[in-house]
Amino acid sequence: MAHGGYHSPATLVLMKKLFLLTLAALLATLPATAYDFMVDGLCYNKNSDGTSVTVTCQNSTSPRYSNLTGSLVIPSTVTYNGITYSVTTIGYWAFYGCSGLTSVTIPNSVTSIGYEAFWGCSGLMSVTIPNSVTSIGNYAFSSCSGLTSVTIPGSVTSIGDGAFSGCSGLKSVTWNAKNYSDFSNSYYSPFNNLTNIQSFTFGDEVEHIPAFVCDGLSGLTSVTIGKSVITIGNQTFSGCTGLTSVTIPNSVTSIGSSAFSGCNHLNKLVIGENVANIGEYAFAAPALTDVVVLRPRPVVIPENTFDGVSMVGCDLHVKQGSKVRYEQQDVWKDFMFIIEDAEDYAGGDSGSGSGTGIKGDVNGDGVVSGADVTALYEILLK
Repeated sequence: MAHGGYHSPATLVLMKKLFLLTLAALLATLPATAYDFMVDGLCYNKNSDGTSVTVTCQNSTSPRYSNLTGSLVIPSTVTYNGITYSVTTIGYWAFYGCSGLTSVTIPNSVTSIGYEAFWGCSGLMSVTIPNSVTSIGNYAFSSCSGLTSVTIPGSVTSIGDGAFSGCSGLKSVTWNAKNYSDFSNSYYSPFNNLTNIQSFTFGDEVEHIPAFVCDGLSGLTSVTIGKSVITIGNQTFSGCTGLTSVTIPNSVTSIGSSAFSGCNHLNKLVIGENVANIGEYAFAAPALTDVVVLRPRPVVIPENTFDGVSMVGCDLHVKQGSKVRYEQQDVWKDFMFIIEDAEDYAGGDSGSGSGTGIKGDVNGDGVVSGADVTALYEILLK
């Protein structure tokens, strides 16, 4: 999804107001029944290709369908006057305000979901978006407060501003959009200001996690990064204050600027062995107590990568035989305690295991004893 240059919040608000006013003026010119035909209670407009149709609204005022309730299955084809059409689009405002809908199944023939198509469907608890949809419009599912989970399919390449804004019940998101690039800033994220989301999963076919996609999701407590992810964008998880532990898999090679900045309750971070590029302020998370790095040779990082992190209170866990290299590399060498136990410490939630991850176990022998005092003394003398 591409955007022009950066716009200030005030400019963006003005642009949105102008867009809404223009759309409202356009819709005001439409007749009360602006559809070509109705079949089985749904209205359709013929598309210009003559072979496909768009699902549209029945009424010009909300709710767009006065009697539509319960489960809705949108057909993949519809026949009218002896001609069979493919259903390819759900038009703008199609089901606006249909609060009686509880579930919607969208067929594999649909490629586009329009502006505010399901806005205000507060009773909607389940929606199936097929792996044919490439575009989801602005505010398409806005104020669908009954939704608890949503899956963005791999086919999606464009999601409009606020697509899920006001979905106050949304708890989990699965992101499979494998060809999505970036959002220009958090304003454009479909999940902007949704503090109720608790878990976010990036599927195994995703190679790039878009910039800003989870920015400011303060309720987020669980993140799963798929095994094919190569890059993590700028400010992807910035301000996710609910995160306490994050594991970046070995597939990842690049982590963007401020990717985890402001994750103020993040205690444990595991960085995979192939990460070769880390941006400024990427881990500016002041609560970090354990950083596990599986890369044998330290990557060169900006001096502010761990901005705000106590290099005395945070242990750096590296692979066996890697300690000397990290002690000689800028920024990494600032960690007071560098322990060669990364392989073991990376596993398990607590990080404790045979010979690793035990607080006070400075020499990494698996027990806390007088030998650790000696090891600490030697560290302080260096």
